[in-house]
Amino acid sequence: MCPNKKKRFLFVIGFTCPFPGAGWWRIFYFARHFSEKDYQCCVLSSFSPSTINSPKIVRDENLCIYNLLPYIGLSNPFVLFLNNILALVASIPSFLLIRPSAVIISVPPTDQLLPVFLLSKIMRRKIIIDYRDEFEDYLIMNTRKWGFFYRSLKRFLTNLYRNATLVTPVTPAVAENLKRRGIHNVKVICDGVDTKIFQPSNKNKMRSEFHLPQESFVIAYLGNIYKPYRVDIVIRALKKLNEKDLKRKYLLILAGGGDVKSVLNLASNLGISDSVKYFGVIKNPTEIAKILSSADCGIIPYDDNPLWQKTYSTKLFEYCAVGLPVVGTVHENSALAAAIKVNKMGLIIPPINSDALASSLETLSADKELRIKMSLSALQFARTYDKEGLARDLLDTIENRH
Repeated sequence: MCPNKKKRFLFVIGFTCPFPGAGWWRIFYFARHFSEKDYQCCVLSSFSPSTINSPKIVRDENLCIYNLLPYIGLSNPFVLFLNNILALVASIPSFLLIRPSAVIISVPPTDQLLPVFLLSKIMRRKIIIDYRDEFEDYLIMNTRKWGFFYRSLKRFLTNLYRNATLVTPVTPAVAENLKRRGIHNVKVICDGVDTKIFQPSNKNKMRSEFHLPQESFVIAYLGNIYKPYRVDIVIRALKKLNEKDLKRKYLLILAGGGDVKSVLNLASNLGISDSVKYFGVIKNPTEIAKILSSADCGIIPYDDNPLWQKTYSTKLFEYCAVGLPVVGTVHENSALAAAIKVNKMGLIIPPINSDALASSLETLSADKELRIKMSLSALQFARTYDKEGLARDLLDTIENRH
């Protein structure tokens, strides 16, 4: 297991690690900073039926990763109970061998939360709940058959969070909601971005490297394609733009996984396949930064679900760090809309409205001076959310908690 150091952090997350997602990168940057401060960091993570053949023990830089917790990814009470039992059995030997001084539990999912929380309490370790989004409400809304159970689960988890050493939500709006639930041991730690990696590069040079047309207005979408992101609305907006303005060319570049096939099929059915370029799943952050630098703006196409109103997308920070204006399809009263408007670094469009999106993209493409102003504002915003500074803030807070 982990080398023999007195100070050890154990991160617990319900995914097979490493994976190209925000949850993993959040843990990775925290762990990297903690390691520089003489903490030994380990990750206790999951394997599911679809990842059962993945390596169970992985080394990533100075990070020990143990994909040892069985996990079935279905939302119903019986599976949740089974996952908790399996996690308890798998966690006991891991805790005895690692003997962490502090435990950071990343949620969602919660299928490993209770056994890990209990073991941490028994061993009298500091417990930090890294609260990435308001998943309890999502479960209540989307599993109507089990609504009563998940409402009860939310009340139970509220009491659990109150008894943790610290709860770290990712936005101030989420923090305020937690406080309304009576959870006051809260410290906001946003997702942020590694500004040493995500920096602006020469746009023309990057377009040449990736064989992108120099004259096109390029829109970037970074990340997996899944609910709540409606990339299909972006495709329909491109169709409208291509029909309206034959002189100006628009190009959407995609990097990530998820339901890519349906988006590419939609582009094909609409006759605009040439207006979409898919780079595949990119795991190297340096390569991602270069791809983003080839674009003119970055898009965050949320659907109209009110549950997303209190969160930022990690895309926001990465777009801003390379100097991209941000186009967000979000509710006017959302946290993301407020960040974009207050910092004057992009445009806000109502969700699921391809006409409004097409109009805003046309406006942005025609106004180079506006794009430059938004780009400078975006860069300034990103510097405030450098991951190293956020990790330092988190470590200082944990060390000062008793």
